[in-house]
Parts: sequence; structure tokens; C-alpha cells
Amino acid sequence: MRREATAPTTLSIDLLDRAATATRHALEQVLAPHELTLDGWRVLQTLCVDGAQSMGPLSEATRTTAPTLTRLVDRLVARALVYRNVDPADRRRLRVHAADRGRELHEQLWPPLQEAEALALAGLADDELATLRDLLGRLG
Repeated sequence: MRREATAPTTLSIDLLDRAATATRHALEQVLAPHELTLDGWRVLQTLCVDGAQSMGPLSEATRTTAPTLTRLVDRLVARALVYRNVDPADRRRLRVHAADRGRELHEQLWPPLQEAEALALAGLADDELATLRDLLGRLG
């Protein structure tokens, strides 16, 4: 017998995980034909919106561990979506930049990703969506 999602025995974390999984799946459907993962998208999105960054701040911004971020950036570099260069302020540090090709892909994918998110959240009224975003923002 299947329990209802709102049953008192259902943990809130389970509901969050279920919603996150469904939303992730919807976004990955948009990204997959472009051979891009959601983590790769986060890196590209951050670089396109916030500009070039060194690996430390990029790791924090994308909530990605340093080893994982290195692999992600390596893959994006191999596809000419991003590039690295030496930080002029500290020659020991590398900065990662969105390449023109990466910016073009970002512009191409942004509308269908917004549409996928809208479909995933279509059951919510505007005020509910605002409340959801506020609550999720407080959780981190």
C-alpha cells in the first residue's frame, strides 16, 4: 500500500528529495541532448552570469567539491565551452572563463530550462512559488 505524500509519517526531507529528483530529471532532459550534466550547467551558468572565477570561488558558487569541479572544467574545456588562463593578479592561480561557444550554448539552453522549471512547478500559484523559493533559500 502506497502512503500519501502528506502522511504524518513521511519525513520532510523525503518530500524535498522527491521534488528535487523530479526537477533534476526535467532539467537533465533538456541538457542531455547537448551532452551537458546539471553540474556542468551550473558551472557554465555561473561563469556566464558572474564572469570569470578562480577554482575556489567557482567551487563554492556551484556547490561542487574541488576534485569534481576540476573534472567538470576539464570536460568543458575539452568541448571549448570554457577556457582557463593565468590570473594576472596571482600568476599561481588559474581563472576559468566562459568561451564564446559556451555563452552561445548558455543562451540557447536558458529558455528551455526555464520552461522545464515552469512545467515542474506548474501546480503552484504565484504566491506559493514565492513562499517555496523563500523557504528553500533559507535552507541553504
